[in-house]
Amino acid sequence: MFQTLLLGQNQDLTTPLIDEVDTVNEAQEVQIVEPVQEAPAIVSKPVPVQTSIKNLPISPLTDPPDWRILSAFDYQFTQAQLRERLKIICANNEWKRWFIFHNNELHVVTETGPNYATAVLKLKEQHTPSIIGGRRYPYRYWRTTQEIKSLDYNGNVLPPVRVALDPGHLGGRWAEMEFRNFAKPGDANVAEGDLVLMVANKVRHKLEALGAQVYMVRESDEPATPIRPEHLATEVKEYYPKFNIRLDARLQKLYQEQWFYQVAEIRERAELINDIIKPDVTICLHLNAVEWGSDPKNPVLRNQTHAHILLSGAATKSEMAKPDQRLDLLLRALQGIYKEEQKLGTALAKSLEQTTNLKAFTYKSAGKNTLKVAGHPYLWARNLLANRIYTCPVIYYEPYVMNSVTDYPRFQHAIENTYNPDVYTILDEYADAVVDGFIAHYAKSEHLLIPPSIQENVELEDFANEFQPPSL
Repeated sequence: MFQTLLLGQNQDLTTPLIDEVDTVNEAQEVQIVEPVQEAPAIVSKPVPVQTSIKNLPISPLTDPPDWRILSAFDYQFTQAQLRERLKIICANNEWKRWFIFHNNELHVVTETGPNYATAVLKLKEQHTPSIIGGRRYPYRYWRTTQEIKSLDYNGNVLPPVRVALDPGHLGGRWAEMEFRNFAKPGDANVAEGDLVLMVANKVRHKLEALGAQVYMVRESDEPATPIRPEHLATEVKEYYPKFNIRLDARLQKLYQEQWFYQVAEIRERAELINDIIKPDVTICLHLNAVEWGSDPKNPVLRNQTHAHILLSGAATKSEMAKPDQRLDLLLRALQGIYKEEQKLGTALAKSLEQTTNLKAFTYKSAGKNTLKVAGHPYLWARNLLANRIYTCPVIYYEPYVMNSVTDYPRFQHAIENTYNPDVYTILDEYADAVVDGFIAHYAKSEHLLIPPSIQENVELEDFANEFQPPSL
C-alpha cells in the first residue's frame, strides 16, 4: 500500500490544541506494485547535511515509513525536474535539509544522529527516456485530466471522472466536541459538519446527472471510525512525554478527543478513499469561521467574509522532521499530484469566485506553514492530514465565514429551508460553484479533439504522469 495509506496528522500536535485551519485567526489504489524494486542503498558515509536536527517521533496513529518504496521511481526524473517538484513540499527551503542531491542521485535522510542514514533515489540524465525496457512501474489509481478527457463521454456533459466527496468534520452530537457549531439565542444551530453534508448531497446529484461517478466518504453525521476518544488513552499517554509535555486530566481528555476526530477519523476516511473508492480526485468540503468568542451559545458576528482553497504541501520544520511525513510529501511529488491539484484547483477556484464573488483570503503565515500557489488568488498549499494521506489529488474548499454578519443569516435561511427544494440558498450557491468548476475543467470542447501537442507531451513527461498499471 502507498506508504500505509500515507497516514499522519494534519497539524503539529506537539503544541496543545491548535485550531484546525478552517477556523482562521485574522491575526494569523495510490498503491505500489508489490514487491517493489530492490531496496534502495542506505549509504554508510553521510552525505553532508546543512544542519543537524533530531528526528521527531512519527505522527500519531501511523506506522514507520518504508523507504524501499522510493526504488519504484528510479530513473524517472532529472535533477532539474525533481528540484522543481520539491519546492512546494515545504513552506520554506527546509526540504534542502532532508533531500540532498549528490552524484546524480537524490539522498533522502531517513535517520539523523549516530544512526544517520539516507535512502537513494537514482536520477536520469537530461533527455534520457524514462521508460526502461522490462521495468515495473508504480501504479496510481487516479487518472490525470488528459486521461479522463480521453474517455468516452457517452453523450454526457462530463466524462466518467471518479469523484470522492468528503464532507468535513462531523455533525449532530459530535459537532460540539469539535468546536464546529454555534448559534445566536433563538436561532438554529450552525454546525459545519451538517451543513457541508447537505452541500455534498447537492453536488453529488448534480455531478451524477452530468455523467460523473460520485462517491460519498461520509453520508451521515456519525464518524466513519469505530474508535472513540476513550480508546486512545494509552496512545496519548505514551506519545506526549517524548516532547516533555506533562498531561493533566484536562489535557489528556482534550488530546484523546482531538486524536479521535482529527486523526483516527481522517485515517478511516483515507482507507475508504485509497482502498475502496480510488477516485480521480477527492473534494473536501468545509466552511470557514473566524474567532466567535468564548460562548458558542452567543457568538460574536464579524464584518468579513472570504474564501480560499487548500492544496497539499507547505510542511513546517517540525513536520518535515517526522520521517513519515517526509516520505508522504516526497511521494506526492514523485506521483505528480501537486501539479494535477494546481490544474484542477485553478479551474475550481475561478468557478468559486465567479459564483460567490467572495474576497480571497490571505494567510499572514505565508512562508511558515502555508505557501501561495500560482493560478488563482484563492489557492494556497498547507500540510493537512487529508491533503497528505488521501493518495490522489485533493481539493480542500474553505468558502464563506459562518459567523459573518452577511453569511450567518444566509446559513439560517438555508437551515430554515432545508426541505424546500424551491428555495435557493447559500448551500445551493456553494454546490453550484463546485459543479460549474467541474464543467469548466472536464467538459468536452472543440480543442479537446486536437491531438496533444509536442509541448503538452513534454509537460506530461516532466510531471511523471505517464505511470501505467503493471498489467491491464
